Amino acid sequence: MSIVNSTHLSKIIDLLNISTNELIKNLYVSQSLISRWKNGSRKLNTDSVNYVNLLEFIIKVNKDHGLSELENYVSGFFNEPVYRDDNTMYEQLNKFLISKQTNYRLFPTDNAKIVRFHTFSGLTGRLEAMELFFNTAFNLKDTPDMYIFDSKYYKWDIGPNRYHSTYLSNCLKYMQQGGHIYLFSSLRNTDKESFYFGWRFTTHKNLYPGYFSSFTDDRLAYSYYIIEGVMSMVFYSKSDNTDDYYTAIFTDEDTCKAHLEYIKLLYSSTETQLILNSKNNIDLAVNTVKSFGKNISPILMTSKYPSFLLSERNIIKEILISENISENFTKTALEYYDYINEKLHKELDTDTYFFFYEEDLVNCLKIKQTIDVELSGIVTKPVYINPEIIKKRYEKIIALMNMSERYHIYIIPKSYAPVYSYIGENNSIWCKRGKWYFIFFEDSFKESRFVTNNIACIARSDMFDDLLSKIPPDISTKEKSIEFLKGLCK
Repeated sequence: MSIVNSTHLSKIIDLLNISTNELIKNLYVSQSLISRWKNGSRKLNTDSVNYVNLLEFIIKVNKDHGLSELENYVSGFFNEPVYRDDNTMYEQLNKFLISKQTNYRLFPTDNAKIVRFHTFSGLTGRLEAMELFFNTAFNLKDTPDMYIFDSKYYKWDIGPNRYHSTYLSNCLKYMQQGGHIYLFSSLRNTDKESFYFGWRFTTHKNLYPGYFSSFTDDRLAYSYYIIEGVMSMVFYSKSDNTDDYYTAIFTDEDTCKAHLEYIKLLYSSTETQLILNSKNNIDLAVNTVKSFGKNISPILMTSKYPSFLLSERNIIKEILISENISENFTKTALEYYDYINEKLHKELDTDTYFFFYEEDLVNCLKIKQTIDVELSGIVTKPVYINPEIIKKRYEKIIALMNMSERYHIYIIPKSYAPVYSYIGENNSIWCKRGKWYFIFFEDSFKESRFVTNNIACIARSDMFDDLLSKIPPDISTKEKSIEFLKGLCK
């Protein structure tokens, strides 16, 4: 019989973002007992039924996430290969939970002030430094801005340690806690699995991307990670050999400030996005789209329900008037509608793709009023629509599908894991490959934005191209999707 290390248990629970309510529901134990397990005031024995149930639940949550968070974390801790089968993962998790080993050498046990400078070597050292960096961020009372200047190289994501999938998981967790991340990154030379995992990461409303084609000059790897006013982490390698990897963590104020000013200067030099929070910004976004001309690439439209571009113009105007939207914003929204719809959507010189989840299309008809995320983002005020308006948009899609082969539609259930595990609860996005995309955030439409960065646009489009190509015909066909929409319109 062994006793669970409460510190390690808390780390796993935090890593997988498991709530106390989830533990109560699945383990049938009290909240106070869980709190005592985590703070160490109540010992959890490995031969108890609660411990066995806890291990099984943790492994299930990790598998449901589909991100290999547990495998990467535990293998990195022991510097061992990543194990994928359930039995070995069970053994490794058990080994970690009862281990008294600690890799947190940056923080002295006597609670003395943290050292001002510390270095780590090799890929394992880089993973250790990253863990310390993000653990510091997660344990702060506030969530200061984080700035990241990052090169991605395939070599970092092979072998026993998948660096970038772990790094992206930590970034996503920080944003989910309310933190904002300013990312300045090349998107070259990373493997597809890690790159596509980044979908949920790159669509988060707290991410401000500044992708760039190359900024490493003649150096093979060079990265900065900065928690404003707290800590900076710098990575450098003189070759592509992992033995030459060096990572340093700084906590002195002057060094951190110098690193921050350098990254801010780089970030500000690439204007890649525009927050759609004013009439001037909306006008600028539309004018930018116009500047690309008529020679356009395929357009993707995805959201929880069809876009307002599928409504008749007079209906859009009536909605805006009924919501007491100002004359200026109403005029702007209609000009936006006219250009995007008539110039890009109706001219059949390109393919247009629609993507929806079955459950979203059904659920939005059950609610008396639904916020129109795109319209709200454009006029910077909440705009609501009813089920009848949404049904008319369904009918418009059916008509378009019957009118031309240049329109394509995918309607899939959320239970189809190969797509849902990547996209999750998707935001409203309109994307033109390699040129621009609009992204509208449902829970914070005032942060909706327009992005023109070439690499970011190609990356977002390529992610969807790859995912849509994986949907087999028996899951979503044009005929099946049309029949599904017809059933909703009855």
